[in-house]
Amino acid sequence: MDRSVNRSTISRQITRPMVLFIMVLLLINAFFLFFFSLHEALLDRFNRASELGETAAREIEEYKSLSFLLPYWQEHYDSMDLIYDDPELFEEKERFLSMQITDEMELRLVTSEEVYALDEEGQKLFAEICYSRMCETFDFLKQIYHPIYLTFFTKQDDGIFFYITGTMENEFHISEGGNLFELGSVGEYKKGVYPILDEILQTGQPSSDLELSLEKGADNSLVHYFYPVYSRGELAGAVGVSVPWKNLITSFIGPAVGILAASLILLVLVMMRFGALIRKLVIIPVLQECEIIENYKQNKDQQEAIRALEAINCGNEVELIADNMSEMVQEIGRYVKEITVNTTEKERLNTELELAARIQADMIPDKFPAFPDRSDFDVYASMTPAKEVGGDFYNFFLTDENHLCLIIADVSGKGIPAALFMMMVTTVMHYCARGGMTPAKILRVVNDQLCETNREKMFVTAWMGILNLKTGHMNAANAGHEYPILSMPGESFEVLKDKHSFVLGGISDIEYKEYELQLKPGSRLFLYTDGVPEATNAADEMFGVQRTLEALNSVPDGTPRQLLERVETAVREFVQGAPQFDDLTMLCIEYIGQE
Repeated sequence: MDRSVNRSTISRQITRPMVLFIMVLLLINAFFLFFFSLHEALLDRFNRASELGETAAREIEEYKSLSFLLPYWQEHYDSMDLIYDDPELFEEKERFLSMQITDEMELRLVTSEEVYALDEEGQKLFAEICYSRMCETFDFLKQIYHPIYLTFFTKQDDGIFFYITGTMENEFHISEGGNLFELGSVGEYKKGVYPILDEILQTGQPSSDLELSLEKGADNSLVHYFYPVYSRGELAGAVGVSVPWKNLITSFIGPAVGILAASLILLVLVMMRFGALIRKLVIIPVLQECEIIENYKQNKDQQEAIRALEAINCGNEVELIADNMSEMVQEIGRYVKEITVNTTEKERLNTELELAARIQADMIPDKFPAFPDRSDFDVYASMTPAKEVGGDFYNFFLTDENHLCLIIADVSGKGIPAALFMMMVTTVMHYCARGGMTPAKILRVVNDQLCETNREKMFVTAWMGILNLKTGHMNAANAGHEYPILSMPGESFEVLKDKHSFVLGGISDIEYKEYELQLKPGSRLFLYTDGVPEATNAADEMFGVQRTLEALNSVPDGTPRQLLERVETAVREFVQGAPQFDDLTMLCIEYIGQE
């Protein structure tokens, strides 16, 4: 599959997520900067509004005659002379009041009881002058703090009764359809529209929160602050301060957008420079390396590829990669040479192994039936080497018309050395057997011969028997080999624990024991090497002699060939594909006898 279709460049892979990350970071910073600045500005406005409200409330509470003034203003606001902007009239009234009150400058300290002691005209004059002075105070405070509204009001039935509204220099206390609440103005009051005001009027306790109500009927273009006013310990009304808040957002949007735009421009410039550096220091060297390797794949010119890779000089990890690739190209060259030599040598060895396997196969009888013109016995054998050339071998041959020689052996080791060792052993055995020697003498001759020339310290286990085909009498000898397995006519197979002697090629000048067997017509003798009982499965369990007996006895009337095939099948099913570490060699003869 061609994966180049879905590939991207390094610069895109790096810059795209980096640009996205920085843009998100800038937006988050702008967002937090905007709201932090807005929060600080709102906090400043809250502090100023709360300071203004508390100051105005304290100014009102300093009048000891509030319990007289507030009811009087509510009842006589329409008959009072509101002398806001007439200095001459104000001075005349003060002169007249001074005749009834000693120190008119201390009006705040006059109590309600003292005012009630005045005549009706004096009370009216006192109420008018106090109201004018409070208006002056509210005007002064509004001109310093610049709120939208600064009012003093009280709750009256289902409405709000306004006492005082502070004015700027270009505003008048008497509103002619304007937005000021003059004395006696009544506004609508609905519970729930301004929750903080509801709480103050209900509990009489001040609140530390700004009122930004979004309820229907509320003026949500302004932020309101309310502070209670007390007279003789009881709630007499409240001071209201209203300041704008939406203009704060618009005032911060412009700078925030400007900062964001400048940051984006700076980001673009930085990323352009960053992209150019990536291209110079990473992309171009990497593309050069790719081109060099591609050319090397095409022309196999090792020296040219090494020179080109060593010419890359970018002073970073890409240069290190080029150096490693140069070393890799050199290693590949060495490996190619070694592989060429090894392949040639392996081919030569394979040829020799094939030749040795053919020679070994030619020395072992493998055509069955082996004696088609003989009806007095049946013999069958098989050998499956663990390697191309095995260390096991078997043989059977007629020494004369009436005697059959049987041999099975196992050479220590595997491969060609074991095969050569085996060839020498079987040649000597074959020569001696045809000379009329007994099995014990043949094994001694072979042992002495091996001990003289056995520089590799190899040894052979062997079993050898010579059967008289007329009588069924057999002479046999065992040189450290596996026990044979014998089945007499009508009986099951059983292990024949015969006399063992030492292995061949171990110690010279030793006598080998010989024993005799009397086979009856129908007797079967099964011979094998240790590759059968020691066959191992994946659980590291061995096949064993007992399973061998079970396999043989599962074919009670089987021919030698059927018996060997059954054992081989049982071994294969047991190991279940586990590697074969030893040769698997078997030989079986059935003695039929002569009629």
